Amino acid sequence: MKTKHLFFLLLTCFSLQNLLAQEAPVRNCSTMEHLEYQRIHTPYIDNSLQKIEQHTRSVLDNSVNARIDGIITIAVVVHIIYSNNNENISDAQIQSQIEVLNEDFRRTNGDADNIWSQATDAQMEFCLASVDPNGNPTDGITRTASSTTAWGTSDAMKFASNGGVNVTT
Repeated sequence: MKTKHLFFLLLTCFSLQNLLAQEAPVRNCSTMEHLEYQRIHTPYIDNSLQKIEQHTRSVLDNSVNARIDGIITIAVVVHIIYSNNNENISDAQIQSQIEVLNEDFRRTNGDADNIWSQATDAQMEFCLASVDPNGNPTDGITRTASSTTAWGTSDAMKFASNGGVNVTT
């Protein structure tokens, strides 16, 4: 009887050791799953992606937009949609997140390690746009007050008819 209990105890210990010795959980990227969801629910997505790809190629081919020391700088616009003053975040918070984004894309962030072997310096940086598509000066931030208080997981905020801001293609 003692042998059975000892065997069971040892088996349990080895099982627990195997469970505890497992590698860190695998981190997955769900980009492709989300893209497929968008393709099903947003009929114009493929056309929009093609336009983005064509625009990207023209920007990279344009000598005015040449790389500086091998780094591509991408001007972005941040759209803030808020229903109360607490959600209308400051310019400093936006700039802070641009800095975090740059650290991630350049792989200079403090938590960079070798767990993700595919992580690398993408040689891209982001800045707030200084000129809008019409050539007018901008600070790269738009602010839209909205009565919508919850967006769910859809892209509803990308449509003015839903209380958001229309996506430009």
